[in-house]
Amino acid sequence: MRTFLIGVVSIVALSSASPRSQEPTAVVLRNVRVIDGTGSPPSANQTVVIQGARIVAVGASGAVNVPPGATELDLAGHTVLPGLVMMHEHMIYMVNGEFSHSLPFSAPRLYLAFGVTTIRTAGTDHPYVEKNLKRAIDRGEAPGPEIHLTSPYFNGPGGLLSDIIVTEPEEARRSVRYWAAEGFRWFKVHDHITRPVLEAIIDEAHRHQARVTGHLQSIGCLDAVELGIDNIEHSWFSCRSDLRASGPSDSRDTRAEALFPRLVKAQVTVTATPVDYVRPLSDRELDLLHPAAREAYAQTRAQAGKPGLPPPPPRGEGPLSLRFVKAGGRLVLGSDPCCGSNLPGFASHDAVTLLVEAGFTPLDAIRVATRQGATFLGVDDRVGTIAPGKEADLLIVRGNPAANIQDISNVVHVFANGKHYDPAALLAEVRGQVGWR
Repeated sequence: MRTFLIGVVSIVALSSASPRSQEPTAVVLRNVRVIDGTGSPPSANQTVVIQGARIVAVGASGAVNVPPGATELDLAGHTVLPGLVMMHEHMIYMVNGEFSHSLPFSAPRLYLAFGVTTIRTAGTDHPYVEKNLKRAIDRGEAPGPEIHLTSPYFNGPGGLLSDIIVTEPEEARRSVRYWAAEGFRWFKVHDHITRPVLEAIIDEAHRHQARVTGHLQSIGCLDAVELGIDNIEHSWFSCRSDLRASGPSDSRDTRAEALFPRLVKAQVTVTATPVDYVRPLSDRELDLLHPAAREAYAQTRAQAGKPGLPPPPPRGEGPLSLRFVKAGGRLVLGSDPCCGSNLPGFASHDAVTLLVEAGFTPLDAIRVATRQGATFLGVDDRVGTIAPGKEADLLIVRGNPAANIQDISNVVHVFANGKHYDPAALLAEVRGQVGWR
């Protein structure tokens, strides 16, 4: 659980409380619309009371007792949602597809600026940077979302130089034991992993109460499910071999109808990453890039689509994800901000919006990005929904995302574990830094 010094916040009116206070100053959000993350319809004209790190009351305005001396924010016309819980996240900047640059300063601030208060990394090139950053955030020494650590990438021959290249099961087991001892609770396998090595990784991870997720290519989803994998990344892109039609009487749809029950029965969770990797960065995003990163990005864009270059990944195959959920499947959401064309925070909102474009209702897309992620991580007793007793991880936006999902990007306030953040101030801190620090 994260701990913060109460009162060290960016709203001046909240800064008067002493860090040693027994009763920290309460914050009252008045006249706000509440989307609680459960999928239920929004509740209008609500009051939310935050005391320290917790939500202590939620109810109709005028019916909630307000502690004396509380700081009150009138938020008529605004909506409060649970902080986003995103499942395929990175704190890196990669342009050339080979090596990544760690972003321990800018990435955590970008996540918070967009109301992403909990993340699971999905493989890393910089495990000790992320472990030490998590420790600093947990201690209240640095701003950032709650981080659930994933190991470096486990891969076979043909993987990147930064991957853990494993060819023998016992070699894989030794590495799993090492990273489990270092506090990593998730293990990520990648494109070229072999079946015997994957079987050893899954078995050893489960022995250490850790779980395994995969960006699959050399092994199909059904084979990975048979071996006991817990999570599949990039949804149906990782299952493409299982969905490939074998003849004119076969089809992708019939293959999907056969695949979904297997995933549901095995209780395997699928991570959708419906990100538009070919969308050009906006002027707002370009302004945040370090000059060197901006120059590299421009060069990469100039090469996009030229003969001989691989096609970009798909946008996430959202309609299949919708059918999977209707079949009883467990779906969580990630944004995969890694490759110069999508930045932390910005990509999180894009992912939610693209779920809606794929056919999810706004409320269901928000539920996937909040409660579903929290349940998957086993922290739904603390975060993922808005209710008394939960940690005050809150995203406050202008407008009504239940009616117009684009309003989720109109962020005006963020609370993480009860601490207030000004999104504009966070973005100002990282201007010209993204891609460098």
